[in-house]
Amino acid sequence: KNDGGVCDDDVGKVSCHQLIWGKQSSEHFLTQIANNQKYDVLIASDIIYSAVIVEPLWETVLTLLKRPSDGEEGGVFVMAYARRKVPVSIELVLETAIANGFVYELVKEDDEEGIWVYTFRYNEGGAE
Repeated sequence: KNDGGVCDDDVGKVSCHQLIWGKQSSEHFLTQIANNQKYDVLIASDIIYSAVIVEPLWETVLTLLKRPSDGEEGGVFVMAYARRKVPVSIELVLETAIANGFVYELVKEDDEEGIWVYTFRYNEGGAE
């Protein structure tokens, strides 16, 4: 739920904005577009094509995903990974997630189609 600055007339409306990955651009997005309200859910699908985008992806998730606080659950990042002929592996994505303070769970896998869906949450208890 990102309801910062939303008036009654805007409830139920959806808007779309460009989001360039990385710390600086996602901080700009957070302040200028999201009214400094972090998100409960981030969803991404079939987005990993190069190793150079993995760290900026996690910088963006760290910036925009709600952290656990005051007994409330933090947000969740849901990512579908599709097997492609690209020079980056899911292992790199998962290792980078852990290095950035996340734990993950494989919630759905389709080996025939080559699609895996993961959820990522902030690691509140130390090691995975």
